[in-house]
Amino acid sequence: MNKVSATTHSSASLQVRALVLPRARWQTLPSVEQGRKGFQFRPVKGTWYGHVIRGKAAHDVAVLAIVGCPSCGRALFLTHSPEAAAFLRKALRLPVPVAHSIDHLGKVTPDLQCKHAGCSFHRKVYLDRWNKTKPLFAIAYVDMSKKRQEIEIAYSHAIDAKEARFHLGPGNYSVIAAGPAIGFHYNEKTNRLTAE
Repeated sequence: MNKVSATTHSSASLQVRALVLPRARWQTLPSVEQGRKGFQFRPVKGTWYGHVIRGKAAHDVAVLAIVGCPSCGRALFLTHSPEAAAFLRKALRLPVPVAHSIDHLGKVTPDLQCKHAGCSFHRKVYLDRWNKTKPLFAIAYVDMSKKRQEIEIAYSHAIDAKEARFHLGPGNYSVIAAGPAIGFHYNEKTNRLTAE
């Protein structure tokens, strides 16, 4: 396993637009380090991988979320649960705190920051298909009931754009567009939306 350091931070990214990372299957390779058998992850840049951690009891199962940094491509471990932190403590033989949380939409808090040398990636990140089988959709809308009407982005797990709009709920909304969150971009300078 590559040596990594685990640190906590709570500063927000200067980049406003969130980045949605697709779930991918990564290759894991066996490795022998310091006389111990283990495995090594092969990150896929700009994606995330869910490594399943199984405990002694049948119901004792957790997921370790690992991100392939969209900038440098190296692995970033999200210690979002005590089980994930304990797994990394055991693997790295270093103190690893619970440093992140991941909500039901897959939003990582605090904003993801790469700590590898020479990398300056720091961004608000969502993990597509974090705990749902439906993909994550982005809905761009304007709340007409507000005095200052600005384009806002909401996220929802849905089968299609119609279901995503439904999840936006009741309100005086003017929906501009809805599409899969991966490939859905809003450019603040040109005020234009693009979606797959």
